Amino acid sequence: MQAFQERDVDAIADLVRDDFAEEYTQSGERIRGKHNYLSVFENISAMPSVLDYCFTLCGDLAIAERTFEYGGREGQESQAMLRRTL
Repeated sequence: MQAFQERDVDAIADLVRDDFAEEYTQSGERIRGKHNYLSVFENISAMPSVLDYCFTLCGDLAIAERTFEYGGREGQESQAMLRRTL
């Protein structure tokens, strides 16, 4: 979460694999693939504040569930699947 809050692109790139997927439940928006995620991450003008988060870990798979405040609107959620190659 620290890498996300600090906009540390190198640290984020170490966490995600080519088959990365993130889904924003409020809009149905999906980001698939490491390259696409990093492109969005690098080009977003203002990062949302993370209000709450939960990680579920199993082996090299992590499911990140986050609740954001974005543009003054609380309660926006996303789920992301991350895999780390060890």
